[in-house]
Amino acid sequence: MWNRAQPRPPTTLRFPRSQLSTPKQARKLLAMPPQRLHVDETLPMTVNRFLQLPVRRRRSDLVAALERAGVPAVGSQQLRSLSGGQFQRVLLARALLEKPDLLLLDEASQGLDHPGTRGFYRQIEQIQRELGCAIVMVSHDLKLVMQCANRVICLNGAICCEGRPDEVIAMPEYRTLFGLDEPEEQPDLAPVYPIAVGQREAINAR
Repeated sequence: MWNRAQPRPPTTLRFPRSQLSTPKQARKLLAMPPQRLHVDETLPMTVNRFLQLPVRRRRSDLVAALERAGVPAVGSQQLRSLSGGQFQRVLLARALLEKPDLLLLDEASQGLDHPGTRGFYRQIEQIQRELGCAIVMVSHDLKLVMQCANRVICLNGAICCEGRPDEVIAMPEYRTLFGLDEPEEQPDLAPVYPIAVGQREAINAR
């Protein structure tokens, strides 16, 4: 556990220099669906056409990305006909087309209801299993973070605490930061996903 008086080493994600030699290569390493995207309702555009902007893609790649995102049947639909949850998954599919090594999710489930959020993050874990990519998730939902992540970093201008969810939730810095002084006030650590702990650790260790 970190002591406030101790200097905290920075948390750094390193990639081999050879993989970052050009901006194009860096973009392939990283992908991030936007929090929200406004599309003019009068614009006649199908999902498949949207996924091919600005670069044309093979039909097989579009199908695979939509299947991974959990919306395999929407390719021919108009964007304006999609529900909020479907559109978020289409944005996720667009990010997956890059086959990233690192997927960044900044409040990616914003605007979804509770069942939609649970379904979205179940799909994210399925994607992690299939692609083996690292996932960094930014969220203000404490319960979601503690249930979904295998490592947590709490920020308040600087890193306040970090570690596994069960470690962080017991740290005084964490409880003070979020006003969780009593044990019963702490977020439930019961998993969002119906996956056994041992199996999940094996997944995360890949």
